[in-house]
Amino acid sequence: MNTHLSKLTEALIALVPAAFAFILGWAYLTSYLSGFSIDITELEIPLITTFIFSYPVILRIDFIIISIFSLILLFQAKRLRTQNVLASYFCYMFCFIVIIVLFPLISDVAARQKANAVWQGSSFEVRLSVKDEGNKEWISDYKKCAAERRIRFVFGTPKSTILVCRSRYNPCVYGDVYTVGSGGSITSRRGVHHENQNILFYGNRFGRLLDSPARVLISSGERDIKSRNVGQCDSSKN
Repeated sequence: MNTHLSKLTEALIALVPAAFAFILGWAYLTSYLSGFSIDITELEIPLITTFIFSYPVILRIDFIIISIFSLILLFQAKRLRTQNVLASYFCYMFCFIVIIVLFPLISDVAARQKANAVWQGSSFEVRLSVKDEGNKEWISDYKKCAAERRIRFVFGTPKSTILVCRSRYNPCVYGDVYTVGSGGSITSRRGVHHENQNILFYGNRFGRLLDSPARVLISSGERDIKSRNVGQCDSSKN
């Protein structure tokens, strides 16, 4: 009986990292897609894709630093459990707060940074041919946008590709989100107003709270994105 219980415990412990990665990936995709007025439940996203999108969060320097600090606290809490119960309880509570609050917040920030980069034109340009069938207005507008090189890739699933056509006059704020089916036909179009432009490190509601201590954690890649797009999309003018 004890052997079976031990194996069950080991199996559950082995599933914890996978479950944690899934939650991070789901949180990331939810925030990222909301930047284009897309609800994640609208899409059939493969399980493996959700796991893959946990990596942009896990590889962030702030996530790594907080994770290491949390692991140190957990080992310390285990050591203090028989010596100082109050200190041990404090360490466990801090780790719990990190998992429940800070990790989802980091995931949200990473996703909004990515969405903001797409709106600024940092995502790769897409030249996806579409069939001349369906809504003629959608097809005509899409081709005009493609000719003017304003289309950027947003997300892809086995059944569809989601693209955004950034506005000619205010590309960081307004655009049309197209869904192109696997057959090459445009299945939907929606006008989008990008409300999450000013994200962390760009002065949003989280920025006022976390900007000062978090600036030291900005990676060089994020610095490059910011400096590269100041002239292209000045949020203060939108």
